[in-house]
Amino acid sequence: MNDLETPLDEAAINVTLWEVGRAGLNDAADLHMPLIVVGTRERVDLISALMASDIEGDIQYLYALPMGDIPSFGGAVQTSVAAASRAGLVFIAVDPDVESDLLVACAVSRAVRESGLFAVALFAQSAASLVDAHIRANGLRLDFDSVIVLRDAWPDAQALACNIIGQLAGGLKASPPVCTDLADVQEILRGAAVTVGIGHARGVMEDSKAGRVWDATVRAIRDVGSTCVETASGILVIVSGSHSVRLREIARAMHLVRELSASESMVIPAAFEDDYMGDGVQIMLLAAHRTTADRANLRGYPS
Repeated sequence: MNDLETPLDEAAINVTLWEVGRAGLNDAADLHMPLIVVGTRERVDLISALMASDIEGDIQYLYALPMGDIPSFGGAVQTSVAAASRAGLVFIAVDPDVESDLLVACAVSRAVRESGLFAVALFAQSAASLVDAHIRANGLRLDFDSVIVLRDAWPDAQALACNIIGQLAGGLKASPPVCTDLADVQEILRGAAVTVGIGHARGVMEDSKAGRVWDATVRAIRDVGSTCVETASGILVIVSGSHSVRLREIARAMHLVRELSASESMVIPAAFEDDYMGDGVQIMLLAAHRTTADRANLRGYPS
């Protein structure tokens, strides 16, 4: 019996999923896009960090273990992929350098994808060279719908992973000021290796082109690299700030990214209202990259 409730091939191992917690919700659950975060044995500290954080949203935290192993979390409840059929995105933290961890993560991804859900690997770039990191990320793309590359070694990459999940949980909502469509997000991420850039700025809204959101966007572009933006097949722009952030500020951020990106790339916004930020703003860019062949297969581009 396989507790993922989906057939796995002979090379895979049997895995059990355990629900160990959920994020808090301050408003109606139907306003949030349901997300799942799965931790493996080598990345269980991410689940612990997320549960200890103040991240809000419709987020379910799962722990994946080889069948027969018992989780260390108190109150863990055995569950299955079938019980998570509403999830928009399923993030699976994985250490590809540990074979047993990789096998568990790939088994979960296979079950997720066969259930019609969208599996995203969270992969921390180790001390290996950048070329090796790209090779590993491309290898993971064979078993996941998308791979987000965390540009740091674990455990330092954990903070970035928490930030990404928190921003997506807050920004991907079916409610104003910006309603972000899941299908658009999946189109950007599908088949891609994704790198992340973050920029911060403070100040009041200004009528001129320059201002806090503009400054934060420039810093996010520098963080991820202007070449990365220019060559991306798609970019998700998440603007985070208090209720003082105006739509025209979001439009400026989008204009700056759109101006730099390729004409055929897909650029979409998401907005995360976080009143704890005061007069500060954060811009997060998720820049997706595919090969020419990938683009032809996914979007009908000529190869």
